[in-house]
Amino acid sequence: MCRRTCACCWVVMMLPPLGCVAPRHEPRIAVDTPEPIEAEFRVGSRQIIADRFVLIPTGIPLSESGSLWPVSGSYLNRSAWSGEVMSSGGFWLNLDVIDLQKNSRRRLFDRQVALGPRQWFDVSRSPLLANSLVFPARTMDTTGDGYIDSADAVFVYLYDMASDELSTVSPDGYSVRQHLFLPDRIVLLASKIEGDGKSLDVYVYEPSTRSGRFVVEGMMP
Repeated sequence: MCRRTCACCWVVMMLPPLGCVAPRHEPRIAVDTPEPIEAEFRVGSRQIIADRFVLIPTGIPLSESGSLWPVSGSYLNRSAWSGEVMSSGGFWLNLDVIDLQKNSRRRLFDRQVALGPRQWFDVSRSPLLANSLVFPARTMDTTGDGYIDSADAVFVYLYDMASDELSTVSPDGYSVRQHLFLPDRIVLLASKIEGDGKSLDVYVYEPSTRSGRFVVEGMMP
């Protein structure tokens, strides 16, 4: 299997022109799975939603959260949780969703990642996002240096708990700097991963079609 750090692993995706609808795409997960970090269930941060779903995050043990990073064999760096869009104070590595109606369990990612704060929507707040979670995460070593840290891209994900469907909200090739919520849309402020970091694009994602479009591209300060 090819390592993520090899240049041959990267596939350049053609971005849609202004106003065009981007196709639905699946979550992006890094290929290699190194030795996992010691983790524990953060039961103090558990959450019950709609009297049906129990959310239990896993994270770095509280006794270890102040130690130096990265640890031997780990691909996650402490700074992976830095930045306004990512800061959660939890150092969460994954999230388990228990469906009490179906007697089922879903772990969102098949490996440890850097999860940011999650937002839950009920019917009154957004009918199109009812019983869905929206959250940012660093899941890939986009710089190819062997670690996931603050220099790597932030992607935004949507998890429909009722249908057990995880999808990527953010467009391919972009790192999200901020995300905003409207009743029927999610607005992303993002920059190209391969860009200079100064330009800003505005991307609108529509939950009804599970697709999005660029409203403005290449804004400069």
